[in-house]
Amino acid sequence: MNPPGTTGKKLRKATPTKTGQVQRKAVKPKRKNPLVQSSKQEIAWRVPECVTMFMSAMVNPFDTEAGACLPAELFPLPSGKYKTSVRTRLNLGTAGIGFAAVTPTGANDFSLLQTSTATTVLTSAQPLTAATNLNNVSAIQNPYAGAIYTAGTVLIRMVAAGLRVKYVGQLASRNGTCAAFEDPDHNDARRFGYDTLASHPQSEITRVDNESWDAACCLSGPVVPNEFEFQALTYPMGTAAPLVIIISGVAGDLYEVECYQHFEVIGQQVTNKTRSHSDPQALGKALEASKGVTANVPLSPKQGPALWERFIAGVQETLPMITSAIGNRILPGVGGAIAGLITNGLAGPPPSSNFNKLVYEKKSPMLLLGN
Repeated sequence: MNPPGTTGKKLRKATPTKTGQVQRKAVKPKRKNPLVQSSKQEIAWRVPECVTMFMSAMVNPFDTEAGACLPAELFPLPSGKYKTSVRTRLNLGTAGIGFAAVTPTGANDFSLLQTSTATTVLTSAQPLTAATNLNNVSAIQNPYAGAIYTAGTVLIRMVAAGLRVKYVGQLASRNGTCAAFEDPDHNDARRFGYDTLASHPQSEITRVDNESWDAACCLSGPVVPNEFEFQALTYPMGTAAPLVIIISGVAGDLYEVECYQHFEVIGQQVTNKTRSHSDPQALGKALEASKGVTANVPLSPKQGPALWERFIAGVQETLPMITSAIGNRILPGVGGAIAGLITNGLAGPPPSSNFNKLVYEKKSPMLLLGN
């Protein structure tokens, strides 16, 4: 407690003078570092919403709402952003093998989904291209016919797509296994058969179980330069089917199939364009994360936590840049080289914790979990 009559300033310990009187000197408060005010300085950057939405659409195109875009350009273009879907059923063929394959398209009069039927002739050793008596399904929800794209008045690029299947026969007869696969180069996955994918290092084998969906696989983002671009094509990724799920079970067994896709369109006939954003660096980290996951299994909603963890781990590689900047009292602004790499709330189904802040400490930087 300060003695009566003092102004409340911090005082040094009293020391006697030569005459025996006690002298107290006011201490000037230390000037605080505006960047590091204590042993811990919290710094938060927002990733543009389109980056978090792109990641959510990529890992879970089924439940992520419409509006996702690919944040690739330095100068993002307003675009129409669509989410469309197809739901149908497939049967396992005469030899107990069935499949569903996706060729992404924004056209409403071209086939999006190819499935087997009860009369399909296909063995487990044969590639899917050898199958007969197939069913082709168009996405009638798509906004434009194929001729609009080939005429060049509307350009399209895919953002995300996913395929999933579930058994809908009698519960007591539930059986079989599923092989879900995304071709890593987005070539035609129908060149493989069930036996090949059952041992492929990048496929996922699941038993037909009591899960709501027995198998799922999603596109893990662009793999070649033209997939980043808007194109005048009915099939912007080519006519190959990069996503397949092959099922081995009892001939005639019935499965429900769903395919969801997100895509952007630009051009003079697109009237419902909305603003787009861009963050190529954050997009790069997102794609690094997705390709890391798909080195072992195809992307699917249950891989969401692994995707976000890899994304954050990739961001952590930039932390030495941040701590060095703080130490030199040079803090880049929101538009700086490392801005926009940290998520502030995750669109779509998040992992158990949100990752939204960087924490600078004296010894080492770390990620702060939670809000």
